[in-house]
Amino acid sequence: MFVFKFSKIKSKDANSAEPIIMYGLIEKKKKNPDKNVQKFFLKTTPILENFIQKYQNEDFTDINLFQPFKDTIREYFF
Repeated sequence: MFVFKFSKIKSKDANSAEPIIMYGLIEKKKKNPDKNVQKFFLKTTPILENFIQKYQNEDFTDINLFQPFKDTIREYFF
């Protein structure tokens, strides 16, 4: 089962916010998939908020801009 968390972020050169989506895959055979969905939201909400706070109004055309964030994501899981 796929789980999605949606939000919006505005880049420096855009007039309006663009969608940002985090997604995960949860095994549907588990006894209580709703519990796993809630767990997914608990893990991803701070990551998404941190990403938006860090990159709001930045120039998204810079490909290397998001490279350091991969280490930030690891900190949430390890």
